[in-house]
Amino acid sequence: MAASGEEVLRGDVMEEEFKEYYALNRAGITGWFKTKEYALEKTLYILHRITGLGIVAFLLAHFYSVGWHPGYWGDVILGILVTFHVANGIRLILVELGWAVGKPLAVKKPSQRPISIIGPQKYLLVAVLLLFFITLLIWSFYALFVVTG
Repeated sequence: MAASGEEVLRGDVMEEEFKEYYALNRAGITGWFKTKEYALEKTLYILHRITGLGIVAFLLAHFYSVGWHPGYWGDVILGILVTFHVANGIRLILVELGWAVGKPLAVKKPSQRPISIIGPQKYLLVAVLLLFFITLLIWSFYALFVVTG
């Protein structure tokens, strides 16, 4: 069955829209740092990636030279990386499992951006940040005062 002229035209328009969308999303790593939309969620995403890379860099340095130790302030920096990465990872797992997601908001007009962190996710985010700060304080106290004696 042959496609009508209107269907072909619509297909061309859809293809052009897809090409524009694809061109906007070909930013690669630099796309991580565009926080215009979904500012809080995007910032958490960027920090999660950076802390993950920092942990990998520490592990590579540690495996390369087993006797290497970053020092006490290095332990604090490692604590910041690990505790944030773990706390945000817990938040991501709970959201992926569907806990604290809530109902999506209806988008009323095309220019309106959907809000990503609303309702139960805000409470989950606050709980995760509290977990991060509490574990960071414990880790830092241990690294700076208990280990140093």
